[in-house]
Amino acid sequence: MSQMFEVLHQVQQERLLLQSKSAPKTNSHNVEVLRRAEKDNELFGGDEFGRDRSIEIQSSFTNGLDQDGTNRIVQRLFLAPGIAAPKAVVFCNVEPNCAPNSICARVADLLSRQTRSSVCIVDAKVSRPSLHHYFATENRRGLVGAILESGPLVDFTRSLVPGLLQLMSAGVLSPGMEASTLLTSARLRTRMAEMRQSYNYVLWDAPSPLAAPTISALTAFANGVVLIAEPGATSQQAAREAKAAVEAVGSRVIGFILHRPEISLFNRSRNPY
Repeated sequence: MSQMFEVLHQVQQERLLLQSKSAPKTNSHNVEVLRRAEKDNELFGGDEFGRDRSIEIQSSFTNGLDQDGTNRIVQRLFLAPGIAAPKAVVFCNVEPNCAPNSICARVADLLSRQTRSSVCIVDAKVSRPSLHHYFATENRRGLVGAILESGPLVDFTRSLVPGLLQLMSAGVLSPGMEASTLLTSARLRTRMAEMRQSYNYVLWDAPSPLAAPTISALTAFANGVVLIAEPGATSQQAAREAKAAVEAVGSRVIGFILHRPEISLFNRSRNPY
């Protein structure tokens, strides 16, 4: 319990530092708007999006997320000079039924290579796992196993870049097991505290905050949430509701990404660059 308290205290301090240091620099360092279609202007055109100082990145990639797009996210969110960088971030689609995307995977991969720091990426979409497909590896044990079983974290992760990038795949739900029960359990919070202690960065690929009541547990040990929207598919109302759902549990949206999905997430090589 004391370890969990210490990690929660650390997260609270990091959130305060992010809010105090990042707000004055939002316009110059953290907001990037690449508007290539009129519909992109409309999606986050309201006051709560366009002039909200908590929004630190806003990017639109019209042909899928390439290396340059990934680099911009890493630079703006984690490596921008003069700001307190988040160490734990939840990435999630605005819409519950969006196709899986590789944004979190690409960001984690590049972040580990650029910083030469330990990064753990966690597939929290236990009902619709996808990261193991992207990284062309098996989906065994993973997050489900880490919650239900005992043992060190390394027993439930797979090394992708030795010493740098670790993947905790979703794992497999047993028949009758509810994802929401696992993702709101005290055991998950314990494991998340361990991750914060064990890795320099932790990135969660999570379900939409509109899909299930799991966002509170997933953001308890995170510095903030990055929402991913599809131009032309995500409504402004859905974006507002997702942002409100994140804030309702005491977390904050630190980035929006406007992104057109790739043709296929699967059957990609380990290094897409």
